[in-house]
Amino acid sequence: MEQMREKYPDSFIGIAAHTSVTGGTDPMHLANYANYLGIDGFPGCTLDRTYKGLEVDPEAFEYYYQFMRAQGTYADFTLLSAILQDGKVTGQVEASFDFDAENADMRMTYVLVEDGVTGYTQSNYYAGGAYGEMGGFENKPEKVKDMVFNDVARALAPSFSGTVGSIPATIKMGETYTNEVTIDVPTKVQDRNKLTLVALLVDGPSGEIINAHKMKVDNLDAIESVSESKTIGDSRVFNINGQRVSTPKAGLYIVNGKKVVL
Repeated sequence: MEQMREKYPDSFIGIAAHTSVTGGTDPMHLANYANYLGIDGFPGCTLDRTYKGLEVDPEAFEYYYQFMRAQGTYADFTLLSAILQDGKVTGQVEASFDFDAENADMRMTYVLVEDGVTGYTQSNYYAGGAYGEMGGFENKPEKVKDMVFNDVARALAPSFSGTVGSIPATIKMGETYTNEVTIDVPTKVQDRNKLTLVALLVDGPSGEIINAHKMKVDNLDAIESVSESKTIGDSRVFNINGQRVSTPKAGLYIVNGKKVVL
């Protein structure tokens, strides 16, 4: 996953679900996410929730990624905003489809992930080289104490399978549909400046992820003061929830991707 992040930073979306197979409690475990992935043994992976429990050799990971991307999708899908304020992350998505439907079952769900998580020990079954090379872990001890975990699933909303009706059942080709979410930031999050919101568009009957988008969370809680006041003219203006505003009043807005106080 680290290699995929480096090679495809704008298109690869990885979510790390931690758990323990020894009966203990993994401090990064998110039960209502990891327990539904259908993975029998860890490490393991699923891609778009299509290949559940698939045993993927690390050298084949990129192959599966390229294969899934080549399939294309029938949904154009974008996260418009991901904003942290007062201990809550709010996000808004916009989706459109390449078909008409009267009884569609498309659902939205969201995962809050954190990068740079430290302080936890990792069991290392590759210690000593008995299982071959694994990115240098073959040269590390059985218990690795200097781990830095990225893409750690911290919170899920509203549920693993998403909410029925979050995308209307009647879909018109080319029309735009929006959905919003609010997630309480868990206390176990170590650094609120390293959060990313992942939005997942799920096909209800199959459970397959049709499309996804990620956006780094803009932490307004970290802003100590803003003194600048600007005239915005004809610029596109959004409130902190990512909603377009035609006649803004005094307050905090997003203008051309930057926070502006009027």
